[in-house]
Amino acid sequence: MKKLKNNQFERMKKGAVVTLCVLMLAGSLFSCGKKAEKEEQNEDGALLSNELYAKVENASQYSNIAVVELRCVTDLPEAVTEFASGGWEDGGFEIVFPETVNQLSHTATFDGMDFLTISNKNVSAQEFFFTGFDKDGNRVTEFFLAKETENGYVQAFFTFVDSDATISGSTEHLAYIREKDDNGQCFPYLWKTTMTFSVKWKKGWNIWYCTKSISREKRTIIEQWSTTSVSGLKWYGTEDFSTFANFFRDCWGDSDPIDPPSK
Repeated sequence: MKKLKNNQFERMKKGAVVTLCVLMLAGSLFSCGKKAEKEEQNEDGALLSNELYAKVENASQYSNIAVVELRCVTDLPEAVTEFASGGWEDGGFEIVFPETVNQLSHTATFDGMDFLTISNKNVSAQEFFFTGFDKDGNRVTEFFLAKETENGYVQAFFTFVDSDATISGSTEHLAYIREKDDNGQCFPYLWKTTMTFSVKWKKGWNIWYCTKSISREKRTIIEQWSTTSVSGLKWYGTEDFSTFANFFRDCWGDSDPIDPPSK
């Protein structure tokens, strides 16, 4: 068991799924890479193959990577467990997913998310991520499957579940998010986030997406969580991913949720 040595990834990961810490959602896996030229996901989001080849963008800056590990967060703070690994070769890595995961440390109880309709509330799930290490075992970066869009970005997540389940529903909430004003000062401003879910889990490995659209003018965030395939995603290291996925990186700090105004 290894501990994360860099808080940057933890902040980004929290920002990407801050409103969904119990959900572990994911998207498309095989949309790029020389060993996989077609998508290997069925209509429910389940993997059709247990082999992944990831061709990484700007791979030369990660030339010191020796191995990439498939890892998951455990119930211990900042502790992770390795489940599989693959070597770094030709600007990418290859991972063979294990057929089963016996240690599911998170149960999808969906506490506080009463707006969701869930077909199987006993389903257990585990989110996985990809970490690159050098030959001395030092963490270099995390890898993300994502793409930038006109108003935001799409990010894929990788999850193992122990049984089938469908998740649907939508909600809106308000929160104060810190951003810079015209004078470069950070202040909290009121933002509205709309979240929708159309998810089909199949027992085993699943891929699904969060599509996030952001309007600074209207101060709105729209998150769409779905297992419907999205094309054009590429693999990025943390540094490249953060250039378009972290919209509020100039004003670090948690958002402050508030109750919606009465109608």
